[in-house]
Amino acid sequence: VPTLLALVVELCLVHPLRLIINPELTLKIRIIDFWAVGLLYMKLVVSVRRRMRSTTSVDTAIRRVSKCYHVYSDVF
Repeated sequence: VPTLLALVVELCLVHPLRLIINPELTLKIRIIDFWAVGLLYMKLVVSVRRRMRSTTSVDTAIRRVSKCYHVYSDVF
């Protein structure tokens, strides 16, 4: 999964920007490097997702249950 994520980001975002800057650039795919960069991308995505939590009714219910340690009948 990390390799696939890094490959998609590289092919869709990074490489086209590099080609705009230097049109004579050739694409080199190194799987080990993509795996390591993919791990970094996954960590970045997870941290951004944690910071941008939505406040839906389900999230509110989960927070109430986890704070009070018991379930109210009127959570929603």
